[in-house]
Order: sequence, then structure tokens, then C-alpha cells
Amino acid sequence: MDHISRSPEQTIALGQQFSRRLRGGSTVCLIGDLGAGKTQFMKGIALGLGITRTITSPTFVLLKQYPVPDSEPSLTLNHLDLYRVDGDLEALGFGFEDLLTDDQITCIEWADRLTSILPEDAVEIIFTYIDDTTRSISIPN
Repeated sequence: MDHISRSPEQTIALGQQFSRRLRGGSTVCLIGDLGAGKTQFMKGIALGLGITRTITSPTFVLLKQYPVPDSEPSLTLNHLDLYRVDGDLEALGFGFEDLLTDDQITCIEWADRLTSILPEDAVEIIFTYIDDTTRSISIPN
């Protein structure tokens, strides 16, 4: 379903709503151009999971991990940004497959750079930049 967001706050709210669908073992692919709203949506996912820490894109460290409070069993939210990753083999080098376990939720910005090693059940969310304040966010049902 396509959603129109007219502000970062609306994008965050969509991420919060979407977070209700996530369980341990979920993989979410966030795909879109620079400035299309991927990190704002990620902030919403974290908020929806009860994470209150500031969420920033891990462009230079590739991965940030956040414990999900009050989750039973205990879950970790993985936030990857693969803007600087060059191909699947490099991703495997930092243990990508180790992040795809039932006690983790993995969200990947620039996931289109990893197409051949993504789980088949990964949810793909497409962000399209429309203008300075408007984004289209396509979330499958």
C-alpha cells in the first residue's frame, strides 16, 4: 500500500505503525534515494518497539544495535546502513548472516545492494522522493 508522507513526523509515525508487524527474525529492507525518509522511518520503528535512544544512520559504522526493552524473549534491533558497502561478499565479511536469527529484528537501509543474500521473507519498503516535503512510502500488506 502506498502512503504519502508530508513531514518527517508523518514518516516516523508510519514507522511506528509498521513496527507492530515485527517479530524476532523479521528482516526489513528500506530502499530509496538519499533523503527519501529511510532513517526517519527507522526512527519510528525504534520508537514503536519502545527504544528511546536517538536513532541515527550508521553510515560509517555500518551497524548499530539496540536492545528492545521489555521484549519476551529478549530481542535486539539491528540497524544497518549499506550505502558504503560494495556487494554481497563484503556484507558477509562483517557477519551479516549472524544478524538473521529469531532473537533479532534486522532493518537494512540500502538493502538493494544485498539482493542475493536477503531472506526470502524480507519485507521490502520503497521510499520515493516526490518533492522537498513529500515522500511516497510503499509498504506491502
